[in-house]
Amino acid sequence: AALGFSVPAKIQSTANTAQKFYRHGVVLKQVAHFYNTIDRQMIPSQQALMLEAAMAFESIIKNPKAGTKTGSEGQVQITWDSPSELEQYISRLQSAADRLTSENRRLRKCHGTLVDWTVSLMGVDLLRQQQKWKDTLMDIRHMMASLIQEGFNPGNMRPWRLHWDHQLYKALEHQYQLGLEALNQHLPEIKVELIFRYQQLQFRPSLEELRAKYYREMKKFICIPLHFRGVGEASSAALTIFPRMISRNAGGFTTVYRKAEQLFHRLHLVMEKFRDWVVLGSLDLDALVDQHCHGVPDWERNLRALKARGREAEKLPNTIHVDCVTVSTLPVKSAIDDHIQQLFDALLSSLRRSISANLQAIDSFLSEAQSSLSVRPQTVEEIGELNQKHAQLSKRKPEVEPLFLEAERKNKLLRSVAGGGVEQLMELRTRWDKFEIMMESHQLMIKDQMKVMCSKVESEVHAFSLELEKFAARWHQLKPGDQLLEGDKEACSGALSSLKERRAEFDELMATATRLRSDCEHFGMSQPEFPLGEELQADIFQHEQMWALYEEFSSGLEQLSGEDWISFRGRTYQFDDFLLSWGDKLKTSGEPSALTVRLQKDIDRFQVLLPLLKYVRGEVFSPDHWHELFRTLGMPRGTTLEKLTFGDVIAAADAITSSADGLKELYSRAQGEVSIREALRELELWGAGASFTLTGYSDSANKELMIIKDWKDLVNQVGDNQCLLQSLKDSPYFKGFADKASIWETRLADLDEFLHQLNQIQ
Repeated sequence: AALGFSVPAKIQSTANTAQKFYRHGVVLKQVAHFYNTIDRQMIPSQQALMLEAAMAFESIIKNPKAGTKTGSEGQVQITWDSPSELEQYISRLQSAADRLTSENRRLRKCHGTLVDWTVSLMGVDLLRQQQKWKDTLMDIRHMMASLIQEGFNPGNMRPWRLHWDHQLYKALEHQYQLGLEALNQHLPEIKVELIFRYQQLQFRPSLEELRAKYYREMKKFICIPLHFRGVGEASSAALTIFPRMISRNAGGFTTVYRKAEQLFHRLHLVMEKFRDWVVLGSLDLDALVDQHCHGVPDWERNLRALKARGREAEKLPNTIHVDCVTVSTLPVKSAIDDHIQQLFDALLSSLRRSISANLQAIDSFLSEAQSSLSVRPQTVEEIGELNQKHAQLSKRKPEVEPLFLEAERKNKLLRSVAGGGVEQLMELRTRWDKFEIMMESHQLMIKDQMKVMCSKVESEVHAFSLELEKFAARWHQLKPGDQLLEGDKEACSGALSSLKERRAEFDELMATATRLRSDCEHFGMSQPEFPLGEELQADIFQHEQMWALYEEFSSGLEQLSGEDWISFRGRTYQFDDFLLSWGDKLKTSGEPSALTVRLQKDIDRFQVLLPLLKYVRGEVFSPDHWHELFRTLGMPRGTTLEKLTFGDVIAAADAITSSADGLKELYSRAQGEVSIREALRELELWGAGASFTLTGYSDSANKELMIIKDWKDLVNQVGDNQCLLQSLKDSPYFKGFADKASIWETRLADLDEFLHQLNQIQ
C-alpha cells in the first residue's frame, strides 16, 4: 500500500489476523523449544523429582480443554479462530513452563549447595571434627526435608538420595583412609601421668588401661562406616553402602596396629628416660651415703653433683606428646625433687654424723686423758701406770689431732650448705689446749709427787713394823698347840680353819712388805729389814706342814662319810683299805709327832669298829629293828634309813663298840624273826593255792560223779606243814608269832581231820 499498490481485502484481513496471533506464535515457539530442551537442563538424579511438573506441562499440551474442536483422531485442539481460548491456553502453558523451570532451578541450586558441602567434607578431619560431619549431614537431611515440605514427592527423591550417598561415601572414604594413615596422631587426646609409686616408675592410668582406651578409640574410628547412615531412607546403617568401606580398606589396618605398637613402645622409652632419675627412690640413702662418703672431698663432690642434677631436673619437660597421648611428667618430677631433697638431707645428716663421730672420738680421748692426768699418784704402781698412760697419750696424740682439722673442714662445709654447723667444736678446742698444757707439765707433777711419796713410804714402813709385831703377838697366843689334838674332831677342824686364817693374814702382810721394798727401791731409799717376818714365816710353815697331814686324812674320811649307808654297806672294804693305807703312811712318815699319834689313835679306833659293822648292815632288819638300832646308838631323833650316811655310822663308833653285844643280839633276833616270818608266809601261800584234784566216776546207777584223787599227797602236805609249825615253836623268837602260828595250827588240825573223814566217805 505504501508503494501505491492496492492490497486485496482478503490479504489485508489475513495479515491483520496474522498480526494479531504473531505474539502468541512466538510464545508457542519458545515453549516448544523449552519442551524439547528441558531434559538437557535437568540433573539426571533429580529428574524423578521433576516428574510431576513435567507431566503437568505435558498434560496441558495434550489436553488444552478450553475452546476446543475434536480433530480427526478424536483429540481436543485449539484453533487460531478463537483468540481468547488461544490466549488462555498460552497463559496456562507458559505458567506450567515457568513452574517447571523454577523447580528445576531450585533443585539445581540445592544440588550445587550439596556439592559445595560435600566437597568441603573432603577436607574435614573425620577424627577431630566428627561434629562438623554430623552437622553437615544434618544440614543435607534438613534441605531434603524442606524440599519434601515444598511439595516434592519423597518417593521420587530416592535416586537423588542414593546419588548423594555415593558422593558422601567418596568423601567419607577419603577421610577414612587419611584417618587410618594417621590414626595414632589424630585420635582424641589421651592424658596420662608418669608417677613414681611403691618404688616403681609407672603410668597413671596404667599402661594396660591406656592400651585398652587407645584400642577402644581406634575401634570406634574403624567402626564409623558401620554407623554412618548417609541421607538415604534405609532403616539401619547396615543396609547402606557404607559398611563395605571397612572391608575395602582392611589393608590399612596393619599400618594402624603397627603404629599403635610403635606408640606404646615410644611410651615405654619415655618411661625408661626417667628411670635413672628415680633410682634413688629404691635405695637406702643413709646406707648409700655412709658407704661412699668418708672424706670431705666425697661430700663436696656429691653436693656439687646433686646441685647440678637438680638444675638438670628442672629442665625436664612438664609434658611429652607421643602422637595422641600427652604424658604429664609433673608427678614424677615432683618425686625426683623429693628424692634429690632426701639425698641432700642424707648427705647433711651423714656429714653431721661424721662430724659428731670425730668430735666424739676427740672428746673420748680428751676425757680419758684428763681423767688420767688429773690424778695424783699415791703409789709407785700408780706412778708407773701414769707414766705408761702418758706415753700412750703421747703416741695417740698425732692420730687424734688430725681429727680436729678434718672436723673443722667438715663443719665449714656444713655451714656453707646448711647455714649452720656444730657448736661443740670450739669447746673441744679449749679442752685440747688444756690437755696439751697438762701433757707438758706432767713430769714436773711427777717429781713433786715423788717427794711426797718418799715421806709417805717411810711412814708406811714404820706402821708396818708395828702391825707385824701385833700379828706376832696374836700368832704366838692363838696358834694351834698340841693340846688341841687331845680334843674331838670339831676342835681339830677349828684349829685347822684358824691356821688358814692366820696364813691369809700373814700373806697380806708379806705382800705389803714386798710393796714397801719395791717402793723404797724405786725411790732410791734403803731397803727395810723385817726379821720378825722371817721368823713368823718359818713358824707358820712348820705348823702348816704338821696340820696338812691331818687335813688330808680328814678330807679322805669326809669323802667316804658322804656315802649313803644303804649303798656303802656292801663296800665297807673301801674303808678298810683307807685305814690300811693311812696306817702304812704314818709308819713311813718319819719321826712320830703329836699329830701322827692322834691320827694313829683314830685309825685304831676305826679298825676296832670294822668287824662290828656287819651287825649294823641291816639287810634283814625290819623298820622296828632300825628304830631299836637308832635308839641303841643314840642317833638324833628323826634319823631314817633313807637319810642314813656312813658318816652317821662312824660318828657313832664309840656307841657301836660299847653296845657290841646288844647289836649282836639284835642282829641274831632279826635273822630269826626273818626265818619265822618267811615260814609263815610260805604257809599262807600254800593255804591260798592248795586245791583238790578231782576225777570222774560212774556209780552203780551209771550216774556221773566227781571224786577226789591223790589223797596221799594232800595228807602228806598237811603233815609237813604241821611239822613246820612245831619246829617254829622251838625258836627263841617264836613268842612274837605265837598268835598267828596258833591259828594255823588249829586250821591244819581241822583240815587233817576233815580229810580223813572225806576219805572214808568217798
